[in-house]
Amino acid sequence: ELIDTIEKLKSKINNLSQTTLESDAEIETRQAQLAKARRLIRELQTKAEEKSTRSVDITGATIIRSQLGGLANVNFDTVIIDEASQITVPMGLLGMVNAKKCVVVGDHNQLRPVIKTASTSDGSPPEEASLFSFLRNRYDNEQWLNHHYRSHEDIIGFAQKHVYNNQIVVDESCPRDSECNPD
Repeated sequence: ELIDTIEKLKSKINNLSQTTLESDAEIETRQAQLAKARRLIRELQTKAEEKSTRSVDITGATIIRSQLGGLANVNFDTVIIDEASQITVPMGLLGMVNAKKCVVVGDHNQLRPVIKTASTSDGSPPEEASLFSFLRNRYDNEQWLNHHYRSHEDIIGFAQKHVYNNQIVVDESCPRDSECNPD
């Protein structure tokens, strides 16, 4: 039903834009009609997105996208914010606005968000610039994940030794020695 209405409006816009106009009054009237039709399409798309989002169990979106269109009208049971070490506090709060519960995932040893207006004496962002560090420093509720499943053991090996004090276990599923051939 929504799609049919949108298609009719698109057809109307197409017909309106193909007609030759003579006077300034006709042009203004036509522009107002086009603007109204486009606004109706946006409203219908927002309603359709909201309806489809409410009908599924899991929805994925960027933080910014979560506050646009139909997603902005949906309250979620749980929001998971991944890579929170690279997200500023205000940006992270956007992702939390429509959530009953939040799970914030990050690593305080990874790069902080890029912030041009705030930095320390060495030029790096302040420690609490990231959502992850901000929350980590306020709440004693963290879970350390000590298994690594993604990279070649030589790549994670450096970080394992020099950053994580050998607390990371490289899973058997990770490539090893000859298994990695970049050629």
